[in-house]
Amino acid sequence: MRKLSLLVFFIPAIVLSVMVWNDYTDDLQGNEDPYSSIAGMFYLDEGEEVVVLSKTQDFTWARLGVFDAQTGAILKDVMVQAEMQGVIPAVVYQDQGIIIPTYSDGSGLQLNHVSNSGEVKELAQSTLHVPGSLSSNVAAWRGHILITGETIGSAYYVAEIQNGMKKFALLNTDLLPSDPIRASFVGSSLNNEQGVPLLEVDLQNGQTALVSGILDEDERPEVKIQSEEQGTFDARDEAGLQFAKPFGIDVSRLIRIDGAKGNQARFYNARSEEWGELVPTPKPLYRAKVVLLNDEEVLIAGTDTENGQEQLAGYVYNEKNGSFTDASALVSRLTYKDFASSDSEFYKESGSDSLYYSDMESAAGWMNISNGQAGWIDSNTLANWREAAMTQRISLSTFMAYVREGGALIINWMAWLLIPTLMFLVPAIAGPLLRQKHSRNLKEGRLVTGTIASMQETGVYVNNLPQVKFVVQFVEAGQHKQVEIKKVISLVNVPRQGDDVLISYNPRNNKAMFVTEEDVNVESDPPQTIPDALLDRIEYREPFRRGQALVLHFATREEDYPVPVIQPPGFEYRTGRRANLIVSDGVARIRSYDGTGREEEAQLALEAEVVSVEKANLEIEGRQLLVMDLLVSRGDDRLRKSNSLFVPERYAVQTGIRIPMQMGEQDFERELRLSKGKQGAAIVRTVTYEGHTVGERPVARIDVERGGKLYRIRQSIEPVHGVQVGDEIWIAYDANSQEAMIVNYAS
Repeated sequence: MRKLSLLVFFIPAIVLSVMVWNDYTDDLQGNEDPYSSIAGMFYLDEGEEVVVLSKTQDFTWARLGVFDAQTGAILKDVMVQAEMQGVIPAVVYQDQGIIIPTYSDGSGLQLNHVSNSGEVKELAQSTLHVPGSLSSNVAAWRGHILITGETIGSAYYVAEIQNGMKKFALLNTDLLPSDPIRASFVGSSLNNEQGVPLLEVDLQNGQTALVSGILDEDERPEVKIQSEEQGTFDARDEAGLQFAKPFGIDVSRLIRIDGAKGNQARFYNARSEEWGELVPTPKPLYRAKVVLLNDEEVLIAGTDTENGQEQLAGYVYNEKNGSFTDASALVSRLTYKDFASSDSEFYKESGSDSLYYSDMESAAGWMNISNGQAGWIDSNTLANWREAAMTQRISLSTFMAYVREGGALIINWMAWLLIPTLMFLVPAIAGPLLRQKHSRNLKEGRLVTGTIASMQETGVYVNNLPQVKFVVQFVEAGQHKQVEIKKVISLVNVPRQGDDVLISYNPRNNKAMFVTEEDVNVESDPPQTIPDALLDRIEYREPFRRGQALVLHFATREEDYPVPVIQPPGFEYRTGRRANLIVSDGVARIRSYDGTGREEEAQLALEAEVVSVEKANLEIEGRQLLVMDLLVSRGDDRLRKSNSLFVPERYAVQTGIRIPMQMGEQDFERELRLSKGKQGAAIVRTVTYEGHTVGERPVARIDVERGGKLYRIRQSIEPVHGVQVGDEIWIAYDANSQEAMIVNYAS
């Protein structure tokens, strides 16, 4: 461990060594290679040219070069405005060229159009403002660029780039009952879930509007206002159906991947919510992916066998005339891992024979789907082009001559090689002091929830990250107050005006600091497991909704552990039964109740993001009942669940916080599989509780009826909602196995 720590001390020396080497090789070349840090690589002009976007040390500009694809000679070399992240992943081919979006902090979204002739033109002209370079407010859909953001003065808009620009202001419009305060794309709608790209717009009056991401001939979007009794997913699906007709989109034959059957491409009828036949590709494709290329064509690609081999094939399918064109000469150049990556993109302009591929930074490809001609380039090829341009060669003698010349860089490099201990002593002393001060300031303040009223950059940068002055409004002791907080923010997750935040406020000096979930849990003790605790006594409290509030008193030889719970109708906790408890920071919860004789299922350590929080009007033993919607994550897998929890008052739980959780591995896999299938309403016919719980959620077996067919549910039930015979619930189900799971409980 000591040796490993010592290696860390040499990080500055390693960094300086890299700088010295780069400076030495740049000196040999006469100037720095401007294309050493690729941000995007794309073929153009039917494979004749390659467009490369490269980051610069300035971090506010990028270099755009057009290269001859055969010789590597540079044909065009210009500078474009771009933050350090480079290309926004919403590239499209339009108007006999390619549009590469970048972001400028001063001018907003930049739409850099590179024509087949090599001419570079910026289309947005500082008229399209988006929150930042990593914003999801810019998207590509069927060869269109879709944008939403705020103009100067916080006027929200939606824009579409397709052979020109269409733009519509959402502020003070007759289409909305109230002004918008937040807008974002519904990610699933960009992948053919609704057939029409959708924006979800939060309004000032508390309502939510669904707005089409594309505009009609009058440059106006379609709009639907979500009703109060309507769920989010229902509203999205209804909006998709409503918007399809005005834009001439056929939602009865959407092409989607059927995850239940070999991940093959299949037609789906969004109106009847029914799967149709497989898309009849010339050869069957498995583990497939559907890419929306343009208004008429999609690419369907995948493995050509079911046995796990990773030979890829693909076809361009024309939805208008039903024809297929083989694109395997391009698709087969990829490994399955690269093909399935979110960075892997295919492009095709309507009416063109050229199919393009790019993974942004590492490789690009091109194919003429009519004659099969294809091309491929990767970052190594580009590096070879640049190396061939060097006029001098690297050698030990030239390097030693460079070192003997000295200079500030060489002196610093040698100093860090000789005295790396400086990098150990400073952090070793300063780090604990700063953490101690942070913890002390946190304890001296009061945890309150506030709202960001305004934010402004101070002009100070730390490690190329901006310091921002926030004005946060909140209510404290019945009074409306506001406080200024300065903080260096990350460009990965940028807060916005109107966001709710948790702060620690010290009224003595009228100062505050932002509080993270790590701050909230920093002093929590490691959880302790209490096995086989006896339920000794049940204390009945007031009824709550459909259930009954209880305090369960579990006894061991050493201590009594009170646990507040909600007992749903049909389930009964009984004295004399035993449970496994978890005690964390002095708070006891049930891990499993009455599991005697049952082997506990293998548990997955997962992470859940709090999507919404409702503070119920119920407090027991100093704990407030919270009813939460959680988004459970495992890698790229997502599962939405409802969960209630009695939480001590000293804990602050708010939307956006991520919390650890455990879930049975088999339960997670089953619910994840079912969540990707069909969904619909069903009537509860029978409810039988098994007598045990997972956490404080009783496990039940439920029969539900949908369309005259019975489906079986085995699931832990959220006790605040409960399930009773006759309830109409929303389920995800598998028509073949007749399995189902509850997605939404009865209102």
